[in-house]
Amino acid sequence: MKGVRSVRVGILGDTHGDLRTARLLLGRLGAIEALLHTGDYYDDAMQMARWPELRGIPVHAVLGNGDYALDGPRQVTLQLAGRKVMLVHGHQHDVKRGLTRLVQGARSLAPDAVVFGHTHVAGIFHEQGLLLINPGSPSLPRRRVPGSGAILDIRPDGIFPELIELV
Repeated sequence: MKGVRSVRVGILGDTHGDLRTARLLLGRLGAIEALLHTGDYYDDAMQMARWPELRGIPVHAVLGNGDYALDGPRQVTLQLAGRKVMLVHGHQHDVKRGLTRLVQGARSLAPDAVVFGHTHVAGIFHEQGLLLINPGSPSLPRRRVPGSGAILDIRPDGIFPELIELV
């Protein structure tokens, strides 16, 4: 990936209307050049896009199962620093039961990484040669863990995810 610059991408999702906690977590992510929101609530992402600290930073979001009667994308494929990243909520791939359907659904797009939510449980997974990142939820985490988000450092030498917790 010679000649391609690096990009630092923030990832949030499953904010469920708690913009105060989302803002706290955004502050923990540090300097970012793009923000991905995995859905539940899509409107939260649209409000965050207007925050002064995100001025000039693209915000990409998808609809989740909690985004009733809203118009917006259910899945997005982005080119970031020369890499293909698929963004989806995950409910349509039944991710609470496992990642098999998500991996199968992503195969035809051949992404370098898949960012998803829905489970409210943060994790970085490598399944069948595919990198999958779930930022968890800043405000409604499950399994008695702190609220969380993630960073995706996309560099010429690879994609490097990191989970960020609110502690």
